[in-house]
Amino acid sequence: MRNNKTASLDLPSGIIPYCKKSGLTSFSSLSVIKKALGTSKVGHTGTLDSFADGLLVVLAGNLTHLVEHVTSFTKTYLAVVCFGKETDTLDPSGEVIKTANAPDKVRVQECLKKFTGPLLQTPPLYSALHVDGKRASDLVRSGQEVHLEPRQIFVYKNELLDFLAPSQNDPCAYALLEISCSKGTYIRSLARDIAASLQSCACLIALRRTQVGPFKIEDSAFYKDIETLSIQSAIKDKEKFSLLKNASFKNKEKLSVDIQEIKEVRSHFFAFTPSVAELCGLDVFFLKTEYEQYFMNGRPLKKQMFSLPHPGEKDAQEAAVFYKDNSLAGIIRLPSAKTDKYSYGFVVQKKKKNFRIYTWQDIIENKFNVEYLSKGTALSVGSFDGVHKGHQVILKKVLEQKEYARGCVTFLSPAKLQSPSGEISSVEQKIQIFSEMGFDFAIVIDFSPEFSKMEGTSFVRSLVELCSMRFIAEGQDFCCGYKGSFKMNDLFAFAEQNNFKCCCADDVEFEGKRISSTRIRDALAGGNLPLAKSLIGRDFSYDCTGLEWKEEDGCFCASSFSQRILPSDGTYDVIVKTAAEDSVELNAAMLNTMHVQCRISNKKIYLFVPTLRFAQMVKEIIFKE
Repeated sequence: MRNNKTASLDLPSGIIPYCKKSGLTSFSSLSVIKKALGTSKVGHTGTLDSFADGLLVVLAGNLTHLVEHVTSFTKTYLAVVCFGKETDTLDPSGEVIKTANAPDKVRVQECLKKFTGPLLQTPPLYSALHVDGKRASDLVRSGQEVHLEPRQIFVYKNELLDFLAPSQNDPCAYALLEISCSKGTYIRSLARDIAASLQSCACLIALRRTQVGPFKIEDSAFYKDIETLSIQSAIKDKEKFSLLKNASFKNKEKLSVDIQEIKEVRSHFFAFTPSVAELCGLDVFFLKTEYEQYFMNGRPLKKQMFSLPHPGEKDAQEAAVFYKDNSLAGIIRLPSAKTDKYSYGFVVQKKKKNFRIYTWQDIIENKFNVEYLSKGTALSVGSFDGVHKGHQVILKKVLEQKEYARGCVTFLSPAKLQSPSGEISSVEQKIQIFSEMGFDFAIVIDFSPEFSKMEGTSFVRSLVELCSMRFIAEGQDFCCGYKGSFKMNDLFAFAEQNNFKCCCADDVEFEGKRISSTRIRDALAGGNLPLAKSLIGRDFSYDCTGLEWKEEDGCFCASSFSQRILPSDGTYDVIVKTAAEDSVELNAAMLNTMHVQCRISNKKIYLFVPTLRFAQMVKEIIFKE
């Protein structure tokens, strides 16, 4: 590969608007996000001082490559400036080094106009800027003299929202400012320079970042935990900020994170989609399927590799490239006046289809895939015994919802809920069918005594809240919850109240009768394999997982598990499938599948296969008509 960076495949990739609390460093604030997403690969886009609070746009997984891009966005702040007092750090954690008379409101308001537009600004000495490889703030604290050069910044907005004049008890004046500015602007320095132009001095006592590019603080995780910022609230809190100089901020991460914090982060995670890319000022290209490998291998870029849905609408320097499934393929730099060539920013290798299996415990412990939560899910809930043609009609309605992550919810049935004649398919077989049909995941629920007491409303609400369910498809006989009291009509009503779509599939008939699992069991019990195949839509197969084989009467025998149904007693021509990981021990003629005879007698299976070792490798028996 050429010099383009290749991102990791396995980490959750997305954006989390996060509201940092004052008193924490930007780095230490990320611990809750790392724990909620199960990854240390996260990065924030623009540091907030420890005393400040507000919006951090956090990027996770592959999107950490976009940190530099998002950092360059325009930022908006609320700042409470204290006129008449200056600290060495220009914030409430420092020592007072200067006092002066405070200006009045009129003079402050007039002065703000001068501090709008292009400005040269000298950063504060107590800053994270590096001088000779060391932080300026560390050098100053060690007693060294530091000189920082002025830098070009741009202030788009500098507006006075509120003002508090000096009083007998407090000679300082206070101003609440709303400031929108370019990357690299220090609000502490801006307050210092405004005060100096008024023959006074100043420092910040509160700072809140409210917007970064298109991202707003109101949409961030933990926004509800901060109070409205005002002059009065800032004055009230400034004493605690003065204690920060004695606090240790060495990027210590929070050790414990509770379940509500995890939920809060995960509920504010969203994927980097084409629409989000456009919000971020990027052009959007779609990579043509025939060029996917070419792109992933870092070959020279050509315009014909991409389809451009909105060519020429943006004056962008970069484009986000997406695969056909709307997953991010990477960032490329566009031709400019200096070069007429496309070039790579970074590449994200296309993810392979990875079917996931969750337990109900995983769901309630917030271990469900966070990218699925962001995307929303389409589901169907049922036992799906046999996954017959009736089930398949329902499941196909779920698969049609391509904008969502698509999954099935099924059950490990306790003995009292099993059919007396046994189950048509094992959970493993159902999972295999779901995967082959194209589903993204399955949730397998142990139908425990505790779960059986859950009300239907609570169960469906859990799917909405914990799995971000946006669509559900069921059959007309759907029921769930305690004693099956939650019916299809209840589901429709609940869907309307909770803003998700509900679809009811019609029954499927064969030879004038409804297809059902009970009808398939009856066909198998009567030895009618052709009818069973017509109802299921494929040959009946028996899962041999867990069977113990022994030699008996010239063949190899195992007793059937009571919970699995077998055809009626008799001799059948069958195909046996061996476990893929064991098939290396078989010769080429026996690899994976083999036609043999099988005899069923009194709940026992007799296989006419070459060796006991072969019988032990059999994964599945497929009964042909």
